[in-house]
Amino acid sequence: MVSSTKSSRAVRQASPAAMVKSRRVALVDCDLSMGGFENIEFSEPDSLLGYDIVVIHITNAFLSYVYESKHDDYNGLPNFDAHVSSRIIADSQRRKTELLTLLDEGATVAFLIAGNIQAFVDTGKRKHSGTGRNRQTEIMIESFDLWDATLPTLVNRTVGRGKAITFNDHAAGHPLRQLSGSLVHEAVLEEDNLKSLAHITGTTKSVAAFRQVDRGHVLLLPRIKDEKEFENDQQWLAECALLVNAVIEIDSRLRPGPSDELPDWAFNIVTAAELTQEALLKKASTKLHAVQTSIDKINQRLHAVRRPKLLLSSTGTTLELIVKHVLDRFGTEVEMRNDNRTDLILKFNGHVAVAEVKGLTGSAAEKHAAQLEKWVSLYHEETNIEPKGILIVNHFREQSILSRDLTPFPTQMLDYVRRKELALITTDVAP
Repeated sequence: MVSSTKSSRAVRQASPAAMVKSRRVALVDCDLSMGGFENIEFSEPDSLLGYDIVVIHITNAFLSYVYESKHDDYNGLPNFDAHVSSRIIADSQRRKTELLTLLDEGATVAFLIAGNIQAFVDTGKRKHSGTGRNRQTEIMIESFDLWDATLPTLVNRTVGRGKAITFNDHAAGHPLRQLSGSLVHEAVLEEDNLKSLAHITGTTKSVAAFRQVDRGHVLLLPRIKDEKEFENDQQWLAECALLVNAVIEIDSRLRPGPSDELPDWAFNIVTAAELTQEALLKKASTKLHAVQTSIDKINQRLHAVRRPKLLLSSTGTTLELIVKHVLDRFGTEVEMRNDNRTDLILKFNGHVAVAEVKGLTGSAAEKHAAQLEKWVSLYHEETNIEPKGILIVNHFREQSILSRDLTPFPTQMLDYVRRKELALITTDVAP
């Protein structure tokens, strides 16, 4: 539900949605904690199988790869390296397979409609030219859209943001009306065989719709507006909770129900009693958020004080970021590189160092020191400044800190390190 323009990701606490008996609900990258529901990250191994309703913020899922990965841009779009490319392709295939299984079992899968979430991925193919020292290797890339790769049914869209939304008369879409003025569409749905729930005001262009797939339904919805567009944090969280409630209510309306279910035209008639109860529900939800906002802030502070433990367990970009955070606290100017070379450039009191950060399941090796020495030489060639080389290692990261009694830097690499005048640092502390 959170704005797709934010680079900071945090799970927010909201009030529990109206529970449907025996219905299991999963929120995927919605950055919203709601009592009784499961929060799942798109890129993590947690399975979606077994859930009755799944809500997916596919834009947030895409941004998690962008913010947590090193990449260059190509034609204005992220150009993921081989590692991230293989991850995002495999993750999308896995999630699509899970969603198809859920739909076959009668589940409802709700996607918050994405805008432009295209990138370029490494195909794994290489093109070589030249021979000997002149030999060059070209990485073959191709366009990739996480929306197209994950959605379990083909739905073309045209990117375009707007807030002028009019709701249709379809009974299933009636729960969305309580969100009037709080939604923003990121794209227009171009498929004719969708059942539209809302359109751009003054047009027939659909921005909310659903389609039956096997025994289940795919629901396509606009997202909640950016948090800054609401008067306060509580109001924004309340609207996010109402959107999840709406998905649950739409799910119940799409399922075969009792014979006394209201026809479409009945929802064009709104009684005073309905308005009164809707207002009371919204007021009670806002009060509940006051308490839950406090819980959210405490959770955020708890997350902050636990974060340094990543020095002992993490690897890759996560480890680099926490090392940067620690060095920043010491007054070091830290630059993170994004050129497949050294990880960090450090500047302190007129001195310069290049740092290689490694999260390892074992001890360091001479090859790590040799790689660092290469970055030292390249930096010297490019800047005419001779930096200090620092190898920062989180060794045996999968073992408890209390049992790491093995040497982080084996004896056979120390002679090389001394000759090259490199520095060695570990991220752990003595037990």
